[in-house]
Amino acid sequence: MSSGALLAITLLPLAWALVARRLRASPVTGPLVMAAAGVALGPMGLGVLALDVGAGEVTGPLTVALVVVLFSDAARLDVSTLRRSGRLAARLLVVGLPLGILAGTLAALGVMPSLTLAGALVLAVAVVPTDAALGLAVVENERVPAAIRQGLNVESGLNDGIAVPLFVLAVAGAAGEMSTAPEAITTFLTVIVVAVVAGAAVGTIGIRLIELSDRAGWSSASWRSVATVLLALSAYALADVLGGSGFVAAFVAGMALAATCRGPVEELTRGSEAVGHLLTLLAFLLFGAAVLSPALGRITWPMLGFAVLALTLARLLPVAVALSGARYSAPTVLFVGWFGPRGLASVIFAAELVDGADFADAEIVATAIITTVALSILAHGVTAAPWAERYADVVRRHPQGAPEHEEVTVVRSGRQLPHQS
Repeated sequence: MSSGALLAITLLPLAWALVARRLRASPVTGPLVMAAAGVALGPMGLGVLALDVGAGEVTGPLTVALVVVLFSDAARLDVSTLRRSGRLAARLLVVGLPLGILAGTLAALGVMPSLTLAGALVLAVAVVPTDAALGLAVVENERVPAAIRQGLNVESGLNDGIAVPLFVLAVAGAAGEMSTAPEAITTFLTVIVVAVVAGAAVGTIGIRLIELSDRAGWSSASWRSVATVLLALSAYALADVLGGSGFVAAFVAGMALAATCRGPVEELTRGSEAVGHLLTLLAFLLFGAAVLSPALGRITWPMLGFAVLALTLARLLPVAVALSGARYSAPTVLFVGWFGPRGLASVIFAAELVDGADFADAEIVATAIITTVALSILAHGVTAAPWAERYADVVRRHPQGAPEHEEVTVVRSGRQLPHQS
């Protein structure tokens, strides 16, 4: 890596860190700034950041960033709200995700008829995972009901890992290497079950070891924060070794840590949260320089059309079906439907296709994925803060019996504090 590239990679996140709080409620977000800077410094711009996707200079850092962010987000979940937000997330995952894949496949075939059905399916699976990092103004805005915020957070934490085996199977099908349906279903279920078990084990055992070390006086607060970051990576690595989804394992490990921790979780997760913020900035800088910049010349109008559909109708309609009968208001359904930004998981899928997927439409599919993520960074970044505030104002006027106003009890460190969503 050149000195100029190293300087850019250090100074740009530093500059954002100095103004992040000031810009928190503005349409200017860290991922948007970093992606734009990456394009400006990439091969289509100044040429300062010249990275090789195929050499692991992009997929490796992106994977580490996503693992730490998933773990950190899960560890910050309020366990007491999981029952309510879990029902919302379950609807989005069990009903919304498969319908989203179906809608994305139809949208791809509709605007890009030259794609094969297999290629359209790969594209739909790659863009269905959501990314809470692009909507921090939503999930961190305490005026938005807790069940809605955490439901979106749980959805984004788990659909990344669920999409991984589906993506592998879809690519295999596009390359003519598809297993039989029973084998595919067995493989998918095994990947998820192994990930859940591995993640739960790492999170539960890890927090016990951290607490034992703390009581014995063997570690300091700063090193305990480092240990939580390493737990995230350990969960991913263990699941990967055992044949499970590392992303699901990282998120489940964070949830297990939060659920079984006997002290304040915030102290332990402060380090992983800070590392997650930094890695997210670096990930979108790399995305702009190494993925988006080289793809700009290949983006076509049909790809833009697919990106628009993927972020609107192909997300909104499945969400509306998934939430039907749950008594959520129309503003809530629209809000949940809109805030499904596409981010790091989709970028990783695109990078893997660029790295050498062996099917005819691979380059077109990869470029369409990149286009969708780029549009999402812009659209969701600009709307996250103002629309969250607007939604919070609207939902406050809902009747007290509405599900958005359900009272929960926040449990922390053996104390119970009343909390109104």
